[in-house]
Amino acid sequence: MATSVIMPKAGMAMERGTIIRWLKKVGDPVIAGEPLLEIETDKVAMEVEAEVSGTLIQVVREAGEEVLVTETIGFIGAEGEAAPGPGGSGQLEAGAGGRKGGVRATPAARRRAAELGVALEAVTPSGRSGEVKLRDAEARRSPAISSLARKIAEQEGVDPAGIRGSGTGGRIVKRDLAEALARLPASGRALARSPLSGPRKIIAERMLRSHLSIPQVTLNARADVTSLLRLRAEMNREIEERISVNDLILRATAIALLGSRAMLATIEGEEIVAYEEINLGMAVAVDSGLVVPVIRGADKLALPALARLTAELSGRARERTLKPDDLVGGTFTVTNLGMYGITSFTPIVNPGEGAILGVNAAESEVRLEAGLPVERKVMTLSLSIDHRVIDGAEGARFLQSLVGLLEKPYRVLL
Repeated sequence: MATSVIMPKAGMAMERGTIIRWLKKVGDPVIAGEPLLEIETDKVAMEVEAEVSGTLIQVVREAGEEVLVTETIGFIGAEGEAAPGPGGSGQLEAGAGGRKGGVRATPAARRRAAELGVALEAVTPSGRSGEVKLRDAEARRSPAISSLARKIAEQEGVDPAGIRGSGTGGRIVKRDLAEALARLPASGRALARSPLSGPRKIIAERMLRSHLSIPQVTLNARADVTSLLRLRAEMNREIEERISVNDLILRATAIALLGSRAMLATIEGEEIVAYEEINLGMAVAVDSGLVVPVIRGADKLALPALARLTAELSGRARERTLKPDDLVGGTFTVTNLGMYGITSFTPIVNPGEGAILGVNAAESEVRLEAGLPVERKVMTLSLSIDHRVIDGAEGARFLQSLVGLLEKPYRVLL
């Protein structure tokens, strides 16, 4: 009997996931424990392992589809076993080869096509077995269109609904798009359009929620980091472990938080939640947006150990191998744009936390010391706080403490 492959629930907060790609194709043998497909949650990309051995006999949901957790996305069975019959989400209609009325289509696609008044015969199927999927029926709200013409329309931001097709059966083809674009003023065309989905959609939702629900105030302080940069250079010459500026700032932040526990508070509903642990979120830019792996117990890590962990987490973030547990439990976040030459910005507080520290580039500044001009390196620190639970004075005291640590960096090593 076939075994369902379901969208796993990777973390308590996960409600849906997106299939990145199947690592096996229908007909391939599968061994329990080996990677079967890759998915993307709201926090991380991860592999899903097969729970049983057998043959992948059916793929119900394709790459790019967003699926609710525990929903069936495929089936593993015995070699030669028929795929399950109707009733499973996304399965083909019963009949000769899944055909009904001469067209292979999923039940969801048939229902949507009927709602839209779309003839399935005019729809270009995208299913692996040549069946019409729900997304294909959705795309046919406008007249039938060739795949090339559809791609051009999406790139140019043109709605094909108003274009008369010259192809067979009124199908819109490339030349129809070219003629329509020639008639359209340049100001009426978008450079490109793409759906808001995946990690970018999650980031957009969280940032909007933060902006609408958290009254945020940003405080800026300047730190003379000349000695800090000198200390880093000396350490990197003397020890094998390479220390980054960000490592030193993370270490100093953890120490400063020991004396500023109010910075570890947030609001949940009608309650103030005060965290005990100093778990630093470290923002890492990746191709799909931004991920924030968490350094647990950062105040308990010596600088070399902290440097090793930050390097490991950054590498895994860019390689998309972080686990869900790597991304939860943060109580304070540090985000660094200094490497891009940014000298001041307003970081946005992550929902579930009370504050976030923005790190900027170190700038050269000439000062007078004993009447003589001396070049110093000065860095602006931008601290955003949730003003419902953290007062400006508390934020200012935290920044004072942090600046003191950065200007006397030997204290960071203690």
